[in-house]
Amino acid sequence: MTDITITIPLTLTSSQIIRASPAAISESEALELAHELHDLVAEVQARYVRHPLREGKLSDDEAAFELADLVDAVRRTVLGFWPSNEDAVGSESSWLMEELTRIDDALFDRYLRLHDRTQSTNFAELLTNYLTQLFP
Repeated sequence: MTDITITIPLTLTSSQIIRASPAAISESEALELAHELHDLVAEVQARYVRHPLREGKLSDDEAAFELADLVDAVRRTVLGFWPSNEDAVGSESSWLMEELTRIDDALFDRYLRLHDRTQSTNFAELLTNYLTQLFP
């Protein structure tokens, strides 16, 4: 067998949220956030769309690798694990936005709101305010 299947229990994600969050998160809230993260990842997997500019240039194996990379990045960044290099952070956040909005703008918004709740940030509100100023 050449595939590796990894199952991440909800309770593990919940404990990782508690450990990775800069703010105090209760066990019940962490479990709620873990459910949301697992649901978000499942939706990304179910609705993944290959990049139209690479259609026909990307094998099924390469597309599977790209999807696995996206799922890993969503999960990892919601838990607060970003690259240590600022340029890499900028590149990864832009890539995440591009990949998630290709699936659905609402999916990216959902990701940002979940990230905000786990990491005590307010990127979703900042982005909404910025877009409101650009497109009144």
